Amino acid sequence: MEPFDRQHLVYCLSIQMSEPATPERETSEAALARQDRLNVILAEHLKPHIYNLHLSDIFVKFTGNGFLLMTDRSDSVPALSCLGVILANNFNDEVAQAFGIAQNRLPALRISLFSGHDRRIEMPDGKREWVGDSLRKAVHLAMFLHTDRVLVDDSIRGLVGGEFKIERCDAEPVIETDADTEAAGSGWVLGQLDLDSSVDSGSPELYIYTLSALGRMEDAGHVAQTVASRLIGDAGGEDAAAEASGQGLELKDTQGWGRLLSNLTDYPTANAFFIKAKASGAQTTVDMYNTLAALAPDFNTAKSLVEEMEREGIRPDIATYNALIAKAPDYEVARYWLRNLIEDGGRPSAHIYGTLIAKAPDFETGKFWLETMARDGLQPNLAVFNKLIPKAPGYDIVCALLDSVQAEGIKLNIVTYNMLISKAIDFDTAKSWLDAMASDSVNPNLDTYNRLLSKNISSQPAEELLKWYLSQENHSEEPIQTAMATYRKYGRVDQSLRLAVEYPHLPVAKRLIREIMDEVFAYLNIIREESVRPNVAGYNAIISKAPYFDTAKSWLDSMRKKGIQPDIITYNILISKAPGFERAQALVEMMRADGVEPTIDTFEKLFEKDLSTVSADELILWYRAQESHAEEPIETAIVSFKRIGRVDQALRLALDYPRLVGAKRLIREYMVEVLSYLETIRYEGVKPNVVTYSSLISKAPYYDIAVAWLETMRARDVKPNAVTYNTLIFKAPDFETAHALLDEMRSEAIEPNVITYSTLISKTEEYESATTLFARMEQEDVQPNTITFNALMLKSPDYDVACSWLEMMKTEHSKPDVITFNTLIYKAPDYETAEAKFREMGKAGIQPNIVTYNRLFSKDLSIKSAEEILAWYLEQPYHPDEPLQAAISAYRKMGRVDQALRLTHDYPHLQVARKLMRDHAVEAIAYFEDLLVRNPEDSDAAYALGLVLIESGNAQAAKPHLLKAITCTKSDPQRKAIEALVGGLSRR
Repeated sequence: MEPFDRQHLVYCLSIQMSEPATPERETSEAALARQDRLNVILAEHLKPHIYNLHLSDIFVKFTGNGFLLMTDRSDSVPALSCLGVILANNFNDEVAQAFGIAQNRLPALRISLFSGHDRRIEMPDGKREWVGDSLRKAVHLAMFLHTDRVLVDDSIRGLVGGEFKIERCDAEPVIETDADTEAAGSGWVLGQLDLDSSVDSGSPELYIYTLSALGRMEDAGHVAQTVASRLIGDAGGEDAAAEASGQGLELKDTQGWGRLLSNLTDYPTANAFFIKAKASGAQTTVDMYNTLAALAPDFNTAKSLVEEMEREGIRPDIATYNALIAKAPDYEVARYWLRNLIEDGGRPSAHIYGTLIAKAPDFETGKFWLETMARDGLQPNLAVFNKLIPKAPGYDIVCALLDSVQAEGIKLNIVTYNMLISKAIDFDTAKSWLDAMASDSVNPNLDTYNRLLSKNISSQPAEELLKWYLSQENHSEEPIQTAMATYRKYGRVDQSLRLAVEYPHLPVAKRLIREIMDEVFAYLNIIREESVRPNVAGYNAIISKAPYFDTAKSWLDSMRKKGIQPDIITYNILISKAPGFERAQALVEMMRADGVEPTIDTFEKLFEKDLSTVSADELILWYRAQESHAEEPIETAIVSFKRIGRVDQALRLALDYPRLVGAKRLIREYMVEVLSYLETIRYEGVKPNVVTYSSLISKAPYYDIAVAWLETMRARDVKPNAVTYNTLIFKAPDFETAHALLDEMRSEAIEPNVITYSTLISKTEEYESATTLFARMEQEDVQPNTITFNALMLKSPDYDVACSWLEMMKTEHSKPDVITFNTLIYKAPDYETAEAKFREMGKAGIQPNIVTYNRLFSKDLSIKSAEEILAWYLEQPYHPDEPLQAAISAYRKMGRVDQALRLTHDYPHLQVARKLMRDHAVEAIAYFEDLLVRNPEDSDAAYALGLVLIESGNAQAAKPHLLKAITCTKSDPQRKAIEALVGGLSRR
């Protein structure tokens, strides 16, 4: 422990929140809850800026109403100054926009940056703490009214006065105090950044990032381009270049160019800077190209960058593939680059799997990648699940997926909850998620309320809805506009107008009043006109002007009472005004009862309605029962289904009416494979049989389309077989649907086989259901196979149950395969058990693969040292480098950084090893330096130490160690790799 009497000059950034205006009738408990929420928001807001300004090692202390960021390193002062300026300018606006909190409900920030002499002590829990002048000064400065400005003292002014415009502070204490606030208050205020001084500073990348964060992209680009020009002598010849090279940051070093490039946030500026970097003779690196690829405006630009780097002999890494897959225009292109990554010896990361899930064309494909990710030993995080949830075809499936997320112990965030609200089947269900959010301490934002009020609120009186919404802590006006639009969409214009009267200044309200009130006035004028005769034409005119459906319907009742018979025009007008498909459909039945026959126009108006409550099959069945053979209304229905996102239902209609223009267009867009297959059948004159239809079912992009083909083959007297049903069961969106197909098979006297049952077992979410299916197999003398038992093992609740299936598998003469043992190793409760199963795998003559070792090394390795793990692994006939990444991660997860470093010593080139070096640079440097003291000829330690220094941004210090490694290594591949690395450093 450091002696108590040793003082340090500590630099402290104090960020304190001044109390905002308190809402009326807010209790003290509610006020404290609001203050806590704002502190959480501030902490989350700080995280990315702390990382990007390279302040990750700084000491952070919560003060009760803000935070102190403290360091005894004077070279961190510019970064702290930048952080203060970013917060002062951005915090309130960004929080107001994200959470919909009114500006007068947000606290102003009192930000101060100052120095003080502190002592560093060790607390009882072993943590280190600063005590002394800095904290006292923070308390004093918090008493001064300098909101949304950065107050600094003379010491800070001397350190950053060149880069910032400085003004004398004119703040006065907010409260009277006996403390010596005069000294504290005699400070300065940080003003605008001086662009020329930012160029000349030793850390221009900090100011480039700050300018970008403030939205000053042109200025950020100007600073970057000026630095680049000076470095290559464009601005002032050799003298300028020489002066630039002595600025304190070795920017002629590739590392320096790369750091500057990484702080540019728009592609044109970054690309121009990159071109100058190359012109300066700086060695381009994969990181530079990755930065550009990530900023590229489209896939083709990113791809051309990768092609350029490959021409320069630079090999793509995982970040390169991440950028290409993320920017891929569609799923197939993303899969193509995934294959390239694997062929290049790479392993997909969790981020890549998340991107593939986001681009997947449907839920089943996304779920496949989630399962593949788990099989690869990668733990999906919430971001991955959030990408899969929107693809779920129904709310029940979303809830099942949510159960699996929570079973993993993953806490839901605002993005998840917002999607759950969107997927909810109705308004009440969606609203219930707000209670779940509250219990999970997740605060709703603007998007939450917009999604909620986009649900069908037609049964909610506007008065009650508004009262509830205003009771919410944050109730900005934007969601009120959403509610108005929703009411109008569902035909409740009266309720929409009720909100418009309360909020007449909103754009949606103004438009509504302007449009609807014209109709209202016209309607009233018609009623007042005595010239309107009480005949069908007169009533039709009144009904056409009625602002609401219920009002229009009341005039229909008036007609009947006066003995006036409504005609086709009457009903067509009413159908147009009906607030939903069901009410419009009821009008068709009513008109038939009145002896009025519907026309093509009638059905077109009907099918223009929101068809979300009806399936295509139900629609066709009903329409054909109307004895109407016109196809034009079906075209309208196809458009309506597609408009509301029910493409599967639109395709179902298109397949029954393929001659329609809309059907052809839809089939071309969504069913290229099916169309191609149909064309083959037509040209070859092949009569469709069970094989034909089973193939079509297998190609169907949606389950509903597959079922439609089943109905078509039945209609043509082609009997489905087990293959047909097995394909349908595989495509079924959930277990319940799949199980219903099993019952349907039996009703058609088609016997299920081992494929049927194995597929059903793999689809069930519950172990009990899986065992019930297996028992049914036995009763029916269906012989299980390896796939069956593998599925049962995966569904097993624990390792012992999974092993019992292995024993049964042997008695049934099914041969275990690599998937069998990989599943058992995955289920094993600890490393020893998993290793025993691995030995059993070898005795069975089954070769392990990368997944086997990944799952084995993902266990708790605390009973084994890294030395033992490595010795054992190298004895295996097949021991690729990749699984050692899982071992390094496992040791790191347990806090055994020393053991992780032992593996890194032998495998420093692995991505996980490089990340360990970055995150634990101090321990890594000490570890490898100690190894070299004990054995100066240790080439692996010299290589690893060189890589740690490169990862820490000290490339020049790395070079001697790398040269030493070249001299000592006995491995030709390692020597070549290090020589290439040193060659790159020499060209910087």
